[in-house]
Amino acid sequence: WLSRVCLGDALFHNCARYSEAGTTTEQAQRFTAHRLAERLQLNDSHHLLDLNAGWGALPLFLAEHLGVRVTAMVSSREQLQYAHGEARRRGLDSQIHYRLGSFHQCRGRFDRVLASGFLEQFTESVYPALFGHIEHLLQDDGLAWIQVAGRSHSGGLSNQWHHRQLPSHHSMPLLSDICSGVEHSSLRQLQLEDYSAHWLQDLRTQARRFQRLRTDISQRFGETRT
Repeated sequence: WLSRVCLGDALFHNCARYSEAGTTTEQAQRFTAHRLAERLQLNDSHHLLDLNAGWGALPLFLAEHLGVRVTAMVSSREQLQYAHGEARRRGLDSQIHYRLGSFHQCRGRFDRVLASGFLEQFTESVYPALFGHIEHLLQDDGLAWIQVAGRSHSGGLSNQWHHRQLPSHHSMPLLSDICSGVEHSSLRQLQLEDYSAHWLQDLRTQARRFQRLRTDISQRFGETRT
C-alpha cells in the first residue's frame, strides 16, 4: 500500500527519466523502460538477470513488450507473491522466474544483467568480488547496466537518517571505488550517465505523494516510523 502511494500503481522502483518539463511520473517510468531496452539492445532471444527487481515492474514490462526471458531477484516474500501473481495474471509466468534469495546464489549465464539499487547494499571492499561474480554470470558478449545512488566526493554524509541505513559509512559508493572494482574483473565500462537530476525529481514526486496521505500513513505505521 505504501509503495503504491509513493511509486504509483505500476510499482516501478527504478529511477524514472524525465524527458521534458511536465512529464508525469508514469510517463517518465515508461520512458526509462524503453530507453533501457534500447541501450541494452534487448530482444526476444535474450535471457536477462535483474538483481534487484523490487515489485517486478521492469521485468514484467520487458517480458510483455519485448519477449525477453527474465530471472528476477526480489528481497521479500511480499514482493515475491505479488510479482508471481502479476506474471500469472498477464500470462507471463513462463517467461519470468522470480526468486527470493542472495545474489551470490545466482548461477548460469545471462545475456544481460541489471543491477539497480544493488551496489549500495555492500561496502566498497567487496566490489571486486561482486563485479567478478557479475562477470561470471554474463555471456562473453553480454552487457550489464548498473544504476547506483552514490557520492561525488569522499566527505561525510550530511543526511544522518540515510547514513544509518547504510552497512557502513563508506557504502554510499564513490565512482572511483566502483571503477576500481570493475578493473579487477574483465568487464569494461562502455558508458557513464549522470541521472542526478532525474533522481531528485523522482524523490520530490514521491515526497509529494507521501505528504498527501501523511495522516493515513501515520495512523497505519505510527508517527515515529512515519
